[in-house]
Amino acid sequence: MMDRLLQLERYERRQNLRLKGVKENTRDLVADLLPKIIPEWSLNINGIIDTVHQLGRREENRTRLIIIQFTQRGNRDLLWRKTKDSAICMELGLHFTEDLCPADRETRAALWPKIQQARAAGKRAWWRRIHPR
Repeated sequence: MMDRLLQLERYERRQNLRLKGVKENTRDLVADLLPKIIPEWSLNINGIIDTVHQLGRREENRTRLIIIQFTQRGNRDLLWRKTKDSAICMELGLHFTEDLCPADRETRAALWPKIQQARAAGKRAWWRRIHPR
């Protein structure tokens, strides 16, 4: 039962990206930001973004994570690829990440030192989620 629940949570989060570095959470802010990264989206941004919300409590001088849920996974994947080398993201100090469930975040955190060690040794290494069926 727990495996099935984890599988469902992973599936639901596949439509999401996390955004770090923005102080205010408004759908308008995200709707203005994303077309700067992918200009073709400017005409249909409301059809691309489903929901936008922040995590945690509001505190002075602290940014909170923003969860952006997309209507289609293909749009989410395109944005994530484009933001890797985006001058706009670098200029504004923005960072997009996958919205992982807690179990996947723990697994990744445990393996990340080994990945860094392998990379330092000149090997190609990355973390890949395994989706049990």
